[in-house]
Amino acid sequence: LLVLLFGWGVSYHFMYGDYAEPEIRRWALVTAGMLNLAVLTLIVLLLTQM
Repeated sequence: LLVLLFGWGVSYHFMYGDYAEPEIRRWALVTAGMLNLAVLTLIVLLLTQM
């Protein structure tokens, strides 16, 4: 839950904060997407191992 909140905060900051330029925003969204995918995979792996 903390990771989700942190991710939302970071993406919100990217969308409306200092990184308003489309090029940087697109790069940031790709990076955030990859991070979310990695975290999601990690959570699924941890849950299936239990």
